[in-house]
Amino acid sequence: MNITQARLNQYNIVVVFRELRFTQVLSELARRLLPEHSSPLITEIPNQLLSVVYPDRRIDCQFANRRVLISDKRGITPGEHPFGTIAINAIAAAAESSGGHQGIIAYGYNYNIELSEAGATQYVNARFFNDATRISQIYGGELRNI
Repeated sequence: MNITQARLNQYNIVVVFRELRFTQVLSELARRLLPEHSSPLITEIPNQLLSVVYPDRRIDCQFANRRVLISDKRGITPGEHPFGTIAINAIAAAAESSGGHQGIIAYGYNYNIELSEAGATQYVNARFFNDATRISQIYGGELRNI
């Protein structure tokens, strides 16, 4: 499989907390995730959702369902500024609002990559899953083409 044509569409980091509290502290800290950008777009649904979007940077952060999701849709090298700053500040804001970093119960770093070749699913299956059949059985699904 020739992966030289692979294209990164987006990537994200997800941090799950035992409990995510929507406090005034979280609301205030979320507005300052990127210090050099003083006015991000904010959407708030009390006790359910807090969304912070930097449209010019194509980066957004969402606090909801006991998790913090920070997504970068620029399609550039993962981790380039200001993603790291936003991610660190978002996780710290959620932790400060919800009882500290010891409240983190899971995390993940995910990539959305476009492979233009036929058989891309088989490549991902063979490259990233030691035993895709076992994973399919555990989760009751399968990796397949869309």
